[in-house]
This record gives sequence, structure tokens and C-alpha cells, in this order.
Amino acid sequence: MANIYRSLAEGGAFSLPFLVTVNDKENTVYLINDNTDLTYNDVVYKAASFNFRSVQNGGGTLEIELVENHGFIDFVENNTALNISVVGIFWDGEVTEFAKHEFKYGSATWNEQKLTLDLDADDRLSMTFPACIFNNYNNRGNT
Repeated sequence: MANIYRSLAEGGAFSLPFLVTVNDKENTVYLINDNTDLTYNDVVYKAASFNFRSVQNGGGTLEIELVENHGFIDFVENNTALNISVVGIFWDGEVTEFAKHEFKYGSATWNEQKLTLDLDADDRLSMTFPACIFNNYNNRGNT
């Protein structure tokens, strides 16, 4: 972790790519936004051109240039439910993970050249529920 801060403080050339994993029930796609493929944890992340931006509410936007299909068109056309993981890494011969985002909700648009995934945060844990009021209708055995 110290290498990250030293490289950022000293300036110069450094790379802060993202590892993206997109999967449905049957297929998984692994991508890295770099010029070369990366093997990490016995998985080959294919070099691709994409941009990821996270937003304040926990959501994000993933824009993927579809020079190579990688199976994304099938995901979109089949209206497949996707699990998306985006991990920010520092890579200087050794991979150091420093940010992770997980998404299950969102929408996709495709314009024949670029796939845009607008990803929503999972807000189920921040939901408030009404208090339980027990009466003879909803608790018949214990009233």
C-alpha cells in the first residue's frame, strides 16, 4: 500500500486501472482498462477500452467501447440479470486492490459502438420499515 502513496506523491507515470467482472447465471466476462491482459488470482482479465465513474450515492456508470463484443450484446439483448464487480487496483508488477464496487441493479443502453451501464446502489439496507403492530388478524395464534 505504501507504493501507491509514494507513486502518487512523487508524481511521474502510474496506472490506476479497474478490474471488471460481469456475470450472469451462465457466462462471466473479465476486463481490465489497460493495453495488456492481466492474470490475477488465476483469472485472465482481457484488455479493453472502458471508463468507470462512481457517484456519491453508491451507484456508478460503466461505459464500454465494443471493439470486441466480449458477450455484452447477448447480455443486453436477452435482458439478462447481471452481477457487476469493479475493483480499482494499483499495478506495478504486483496488484494491490484499493477500491471495490458491487452492483446488481441498473439499466443498459447500447448505440452499436458503446455499451453504457447506469448502475444503481443497493439501498435495501437503508430502507425503513413500519413498526409491527400485532392484532388478531396478523397474529392469530398468540392474541
